[in-house]
Amino acid sequence: MKQLWILFKKDYLDLFRTMKFLVIGIIFIIFTIGSPILAYITPELLNSLDANITIVMPEATMVDSYIQLAGNISQIGALTIIIALGGSIASERKKGLYNNLRNNGVKTSNFILSKVLVHIITVTIIFAISYAGFAITNYILFGEAFLDNSLIAAGAIYANLIFVICLANLFSAFVKSPMMGIILTIVAVLLLPILNLFNFAKYLPLYYNHVMSAEIFTDSSIANFAYTNFAITIGICMLMIIASIKFCRSRN
Repeated sequence: MKQLWILFKKDYLDLFRTMKFLVIGIIFIIFTIGSPILAYITPELLNSLDANITIVMPEATMVDSYIQLAGNISQIGALTIIIALGGSIASERKKGLYNNLRNNGVKTSNFILSKVLVHIITVTIIFAISYAGFAITNYILFGEAFLDNSLIAAGAIYANLIFVICLANLFSAFVKSPMMGIILTIVAVLLLPILNLFNFAKYLPLYYNHVMSAEIFTDSSIANFAYTNFAITIGICMLMIIASIKFCRSRN
């Protein structure tokens, strides 16, 4: 535990020195606060496009706000995390830092766990602050901060982010090039939603995208199954962490 704590402090200092946490935080806050604003003004903008064209848009609701949030975070938010945090394991291996640490008795498991924990804790704090801003903006625009199953919808978005973090670290441990790790993660995240076309997709991570996040508010069975999906996602994340340790140890 002492070794893990030392590595944890080192990785957090590195994160602060590079200001990556600040970049992620700014982007998340912009898009979480911007989501309800965009949902609120979109109908008015469309209704005022052209006086000769009649476009009747329904009044914006908080469900629209959550759809915007899920879309923004699952796409732009995930991409930001991949670019900012992905490739960190491969980068330290490429620079020879991993070999130096291992020669000084550092366990590969602690090396990987430190990176994963720093990334997860950082994103958790940023997401919590951003979601608070999202709720406050919703209250200002729609008169209420939360809906039934709001926390489930937020949990679905958060679970996807944790999955992306673990996936990015897995590819970073597998390859020697940081850029290749980032590219492979982006490709995987883009391709995985294709599996939503199949019935078994509900058991997989990234199932609760912006479309399914809206269904959480209207279909109780989808909302209830979200807990099962979360548990499966956590299990897959743990397997990816174990695989990351094995890849890093064997491919050095």
